[in-house]
Amino acid sequence: MIGALIVALTVTLSSVLPAQAAPAVPGKPTAASVGSTAIKVTWAAVTGAAKYTVRYSTSSSFSSYKDQSTTGTSAVVEGLTTGSTYYVKVAAVDSAGAASAFSSYASAKPAHLFAAPTGLAAENVSGTSIELTWLNVPGSPGYRVSLASSGNPTVYFSTITERATVTGLKKGTAYTINVYVEQPPMNGLPALQMGPSSSSIKVTTSTYDLAAPANVKLVEQTYSQVKIAWEAPDGMQSGWKYQLNYALNSAMTSSPKWGTPVDTTSATLTGLQVDTAYYVRVRVVDGTGAQRSDLSDSIIAKTIVATGQLKGRVSGAPASHVVAAAYDSSGEMAQQVDLASDGSYTFDVRPGTYKVQAIYIGTGNYTSEWAAASGSGSVVPSAAAPLSVTVGETTKAPDIVLGQGGQVTGQILDPSGEPVPDVYVTALSAVTSEREVLAEAMTDSSGNYRLRGLPAGSYWLRMIYSSDGFLTRSIYVTVAEGQTLTTNATLDLASFRKTYGAYISGTKTVGKTLTAKATAWLAGSYPTTWATMTVQWKRNGSPISGATNWTYKLTSADKGKKISVTATARRYGYQTGTVTSSSYTVS
Repeated sequence: MIGALIVALTVTLSSVLPAQAAPAVPGKPTAASVGSTAIKVTWAAVTGAAKYTVRYSTSSSFSSYKDQSTTGTSAVVEGLTTGSTYYVKVAAVDSAGAASAFSSYASAKPAHLFAAPTGLAAENVSGTSIELTWLNVPGSPGYRVSLASSGNPTVYFSTITERATVTGLKKGTAYTINVYVEQPPMNGLPALQMGPSSSSIKVTTSTYDLAAPANVKLVEQTYSQVKIAWEAPDGMQSGWKYQLNYALNSAMTSSPKWGTPVDTTSATLTGLQVDTAYYVRVRVVDGTGAQRSDLSDSIIAKTIVATGQLKGRVSGAPASHVVAAAYDSSGEMAQQVDLASDGSYTFDVRPGTYKVQAIYIGTGNYTSEWAAASGSGSVVPSAAAPLSVTVGETTKAPDIVLGQGGQVTGQILDPSGEPVPDVYVTALSAVTSEREVLAEAMTDSSGNYRLRGLPAGSYWLRMIYSSDGFLTRSIYVTVAEGQTLTTNATLDLASFRKTYGAYISGTKTVGKTLTAKATAWLAGSYPTTWATMTVQWKRNGSPISGATNWTYKLTSADKGKKISVTATARRYGYQTGTVTSSSYTVS
């Protein structure tokens, strides 16, 4: 009786409980090509969905199709045919396995986004590796190389450069090789093919007796030769030797040469070009010259710049307060060095003609001098001795003696007697037509300057304000050895480059508001600078108290009077300028 009751309850409850509703149908997805053989499908999330089924087909009727499942709201469908149209739709599936109907479909075509790489070539082939290069495809994010051989799994290699060394290959095996542009895995997407494959090349790995010499390295270099060393491979036999292959490019096709075979694990290449990079490989050959090993990986061996030496000595000032500088024939500094404790210096410079200057950098009052053919030095470069340097040779420069110099100090003011900061003060030689610069300074916030280390002689002091404004001034002075000369100066104000008028607009009636117009006056050029403009309203030619805004409301006091406005242009370093508008009678 009790069992019958339980059965009855079970049947009754199961018949009255509603079945769990399937998830809602997803909205129409979007589909877009993300590579040569893939499309990406995205859709909006559905409440209660634990996963989604993505169905795709080449037919809009989905007469044949494939499905793939995902827990996210996007999926990448791979392995498609480039250029074919694919139709995709999505169904939601809950945790109990109940599925919705499929959404309406979207479509997309997988497409090539990049061209096929060109110029695929093998640079070095060994028994177990192949070095490959190809030309860059503009904008490509990466590449994938495939090497197929009969009866063996296809070997793949991904890289972001236009070269690859693929290892782990089989000896004496023919490989068919191509490369295509690949998007590396990123932002949740797998690696994707982005363009067609290159033309294939066929390469067969070698069957030489020995592996390539290992750890090839550059051990010495000069401007005309390099020394290369390496480690011997296992299995070297009596009478076998090593031979260097070198060229100007990694493919070993630009000016390729073979060195003389040697017995030792090092060799020197001679007669090379100056300051040139060579690609070098090593192989083993037998007594007949036949190759017995793979070629090694290439290394770059660069000859150094050809130089000669320029030496000299400086005295008179502490060596630690002086540097020596060599200038080439164009006047550019080629090298600067500190002096040794004995005042000597050495330059390693390229062949050419140079002039040498000893530059005092201390806080004393010594002069800077150029090495000259006669005397203890020259204060101007035009009198410096030209010194010729040749490869591998040493040229001796004349000695330089630095003496105590004179000083010029002073203050620079504006016409009102206020100091002018940031003025460049330069001492130019007055005894040569080149007007060489011997010393430079800049005025401080108080307008003061000091030029140190001036040799006895005559100079033009040139004073130039560092910004726009103020007129440049030059003053002729003569300085004796060790003298401190005070030279003050006043800089005249500059004039504005272009001025403009002042104008009034508006109804000239009591209670109305007038507007003043005045274009800012042009001050400097390159960069362009302008004056700051202010205005003053006037009644019968006299200033109206407080009327300095750009607008003015006419009052009863103005009735029957003549109204005008005066614009004033101001900028530091410039003469203040004014302009007055026409006057108007107020009604």
